[in-house]
Amino acid sequence: MTKAQIDVGALKARIHLELFRDRKNNEIIKGEKELVAKIKSKSRNKTEEILLAERVVNGLKLAQGISYFIKHVTSWLDMLPVSEDRHILLLKI
Repeated sequence: MTKAQIDVGALKARIHLELFRDRKNNEIIKGEKELVAKIKSKSRNKTEEILLAERVVNGLKLAQGISYFIKHVTSWLDMLPVSEDRHILLLKI
């Protein structure tokens, strides 16, 4: 395995994680809006509200963990010596 292959693999992992984090953030926003609507409604179901709130909180925890992991992948990539093919391979991604 060459240095360029390691670079590309790490960059692909970071891009995939960023995409997953963005999708999870959109789910969180949608869940928050749904929770606010349920709380403001006249007929409230405490169980549904608690389950929805737990789903939102767990999504936030996951998004924070992904951001932490992305930060470490990025710092790891910055510590690696830049391979000559990295910029060419980035264009192919």
